[in-house]
Amino acid sequence: TLKKRIVMRDKMRNLVIRTLSGAVLLGIVLAAAYLGKYSYGALLFVIMVVGMAEFYRLAKITGSTPQVFVGLITGVALFVSLFIDFACGDEPCSNNWIAILQTYFLALIPTSFIIELFKVSQTPLRNIATTLMGVLYVALPMSLMLLIPVLLMGGEWKPEAFLFYLFIVWANDVCAYLVGM
Repeated sequence: TLKKRIVMRDKMRNLVIRTLSGAVLLGIVLAAAYLGKYSYGALLFVIMVVGMAEFYRLAKITGSTPQVFVGLITGVALFVSLFIDFACGDEPCSNNWIAILQTYFLALIPTSFIIELFKVSQTPLRNIATTLMGVLYVALPMSLMLLIPVLLMGGEWKPEAFLFYLFIVWANDVCAYLVGM
């Protein structure tokens, strides 16, 4: 019975920590979404960069040697090109910058192949795949998340669409945690 009490106390402490950190993060997300599209974009950008760095760190633990710099720069180019399109809309500022950044993004994809040609590695294909997977698995969804508040609301900035999407994901996560507890 003492062991059960200790386990239950640890689970409750974990639940309290998760609840408090969730409340703080919810406040940050709500503030970023309601302050406007630039703060919303900045929040997603930070999440994307931290997420990609974590993805590449975990990949290194498994034995891959991804090209972290190339992957991060590719993800940033993708995000910034979509952000400019998202922020400017139909204004003339968007067309030239988007074309430049998308060309840069497309040029960075074969760069990882070229770099692997000159690196001495036992697993070049694995390294390339890990580098590109960081872009596809982290940067692409974060970049496309920029468009949710605009596309679902008829072209007008409305953060409620994103917040509803976040609520669905968060509720699912909380329920899965509580059922697994």
